[in-house]
Amino acid sequence: MKKAGFEPAVDIQFDVAYTCRPQGGCEKSTQSFGALVDHNTGQKLPLAIAMANKHCRKRYCRHGNCSKTFAAEAPIASSERVLLHRSLYKVKDGPLAVKSITTDSGTQSAKAIRDFYELKKQTNQLKKQTATHCKWYVHKLRALERHVRAAKSDIKSIPKKYSKDEYMRKLASCLRCRVRIELERLRKQSCGDEHFLRSAKFAIENIMHCFSRDHKMCKERSRVCTYRVISSYKHLPYGEPLALQESDKKIVLGNIHKTFDATGLKEVAKLFNTNACESLNASVFHYALKTSFYARNFAALCHSAVHGRFLGPSKS
Repeated sequence: MKKAGFEPAVDIQFDVAYTCRPQGGCEKSTQSFGALVDHNTGQKLPLAIAMANKHCRKRYCRHGNCSKTFAAEAPIASSERVLLHRSLYKVKDGPLAVKSITTDSGTQSAKAIRDFYELKKQTNQLKKQTATHCKWYVHKLRALERHVRAAKSDIKSIPKKYSKDEYMRKLASCLRCRVRIELERLRKQSCGDEHFLRSAKFAIENIMHCFSRDHKMCKERSRVCTYRVISSYKHLPYGEPLALQESDKKIVLGNIHKTFDATGLKEVAKLFNTNACESLNASVFHYALKTSFYARNFAALCHSAVHGRFLGPSKS
């Protein structure tokens, strides 16, 4: 990477795929796959992979060195933490330093990363700096949309000619799209994280004013509104500017801040995603179909899928 002009400190992404996604009260899955993939190179190379498998075909086996790599009594949902730790152990002693780790918005990954580095500090095994945990901003946008739609019972000034459910659904979709475009354009224009965080805060606070036909601050704070074209509101619910009361606007803005407050913006400041991991997961389960269980060669199929994805099918 030094020869290619990259720093030895890399940004990585992590995601886990299951043979059957765990559901509340029921777990059909018995196998999972996780990978650490880099962000910095165009090829999105895998740095480490790990598998969890509850199956073993040997009748009398102590499972010391066999295909079973995960306890049968443990819930498969907890394998995300185990696979992340296994992958980080493979990377931590290498020539590369992990600068940031991007995962989905689940709390399990955040706790797993925090526990991993705290344990390394306690045992004096941490040679490099602690990695920053980032979250995929699209998951945060989904949470934003859910929060706004859930606030329909608190909003009192929706025009009676409109359905409240439909109005809030359209408004939540508009807010999600506007926040996404604001953040993406700010990230392209901002050189540092501090400038991005400050500008993103002002842009989000200005959205409700802009939607209500108040464009006084759009020139200074928004990267989307032209602040000159004030006659077209096709993007808003029913093609009209918002006519909500100030108290209702504060409620909507409060629900936006539930997701994109100072902490939430800091978690998504890089606007990284886990697309490369999800694409790799799809390749893995193209080889190891989710409709079957693999007691013997699940690890071999995973390695074959990764090699075939990045080196070509002839070398898998």
